[in-house]
Amino acid sequence: EEPTEEPTEEPTEEPTEEPTEEPTEEPTEEPTDPGEPGEDVNVSKSFEYRCDVTAGGLPLGTHDIGVLAETAVPSWVRPGQVISERPVNITLTMPELLRQSTVLLLQGVEADGASTDSSVTLTTGGQTTSVAIPNLSSDRTPIPQEANEPWLIPASGTVPEITTPDYAVDEVVVGMPDSFTIDATIYKADDSTVPSHLTCTGPEDLALATIDVPAEGEEPTPPTDGPTTPPTDDPTTPPTDDPTTPPSEEPTDEPSAPADDDDTSAPQADVEIIGSSVVAPGGRITLQFSSEWIGEELDFELHSDPIFLGTRIVDENGQASIRIPTDVPEGSHTLVVLSDGQVVAELPIEVDAGADGGGWSDDVLASAGGPTAGIAGLGALLLIAGAATIWMRRTQH
Repeated sequence: EEPTEEPTEEPTEEPTEEPTEEPTEEPTEEPTDPGEPGEDVNVSKSFEYRCDVTAGGLPLGTHDIGVLAETAVPSWVRPGQVISERPVNITLTMPELLRQSTVLLLQGVEADGASTDSSVTLTTGGQTTSVAIPNLSSDRTPIPQEANEPWLIPASGTVPEITTPDYAVDEVVVGMPDSFTIDATIYKADDSTVPSHLTCTGPEDLALATIDVPAEGEEPTPPTDGPTTPPTDDPTTPPTDDPTTPPSEEPTDEPSAPADDDDTSAPQADVEIIGSSVVAPGGRITLQFSSEWIGEELDFELHSDPIFLGTRIVDENGQASIRIPTDVPEGSHTLVVLSDGQVVAELPIEVDAGADGGGWSDDVLASAGGPTAGIAGLGALLLIAGAATIWMRRTQH
């Protein structure tokens, strides 16, 4: 048969304008609730910031200021989960040279201040975001008037609620800010004030805490509060009516074997002091523990006359910091670390009032030509401060 030249059926002339099915307006499945993060873990870590300081229009130099940060973070978190707002405490340790300048040049007796650009950072999945702490401030606190007396400035604020990024993977590293500023007020004895400003830059390592991010489908292991196996209610073997071994009628003549003096109930900690083991009264010592001690609660004492220094939890970096009391006598001491009342480490330290910035620093005296020139330099600074005061009074009139 010859092929037909025309199609057997005529094509439709008009296309259909409406889809055969109406699109759904609502999603077919409701989004799943990401749930709550893991239990909170307390963290505490010290950092050293380099700060440029001005007060009353006078430059007071660049100083190393200790920054102790304390807060709590979840033990684990999943992408999309919300980390609730939580308090953060910051303690600044001001150097002795800055204390002297504030007391001698400015006649300061108290100080307060606040930071408007403080923050924490979250790093995960190769990206870093910054979360502002809008209300970090310090109440009015006294400035020590005696030489080498520690000058500590406590501040507090609130880290706002944070939603874990959807791209979070493996871990979220919580960090301190690269830099921040502080606007402070110095109060004199007559309650007159001197404005002060600090511009601070942090060290290379700013990691404060690490939060685990379990893989999809992987269940995190929460910390156990009690024994993993419940105790049995009944003994596995019923008691016998009669003793299995009859008692001896006569006492034995031989004494029992002496206890092994080398036996110890607590393992010894692998620990070392970060930095120098020489510290000024009121100064801080940071210890580096091996990884198996992370999360352990330890007590610290100073010997020979035992002085209790406090209890610390070894942070996720294996570190714990303690402060030496201001009334500890100078000389050689032993820092004793205890776990559940058992000594796990003993480290020799030296308490020296001249350590860690005590007194005028050698480089300042050297640049001024020695101790005599240093005193002369201080006199010159006092003259500058006096001239500045006279100028300010004249401008006010």
